[in-house]
Amino acid sequence: MTKLNVDFPAVPLKRYFSLDELCQLAQIETDVFVEWQNQHGIVLGKGGNTYSRQDVFLLRKLSATFQPPVDSFLQGQEGLTEQVALSAQEVSNRLAVILQRLQNYAH
Repeated sequence: MTKLNVDFPAVPLKRYFSLDELCQLAQIETDVFVEWQNQHGIVLGKGGNTYSRQDVFLLRKLSATFQPPVDSFLQGQEGLTEQVALSAQEVSNRLAVILQRLQNYAH
């Protein structure tokens, strides 16, 4: 999903922005931005929670490259459906089967 023709909100006339403001103005999720910084070893802004107007415009340009976070456990799994979460009962049933197998293996 790309953001080529996104109508971004106007950038307020102020010098510095918080992380939440930065992400809101670039229309990306805060956790996605933080994860992106960690993965790429890139630190935008003055450090901490202070970002300039220039950072806002840079992040807007980069925002099309941002992807929602993917659980590394699930990466590369073939045949996943859109609903990857299991109900508590399903988890309990699967764990009971695993426990039974482990007990059989131990004997």
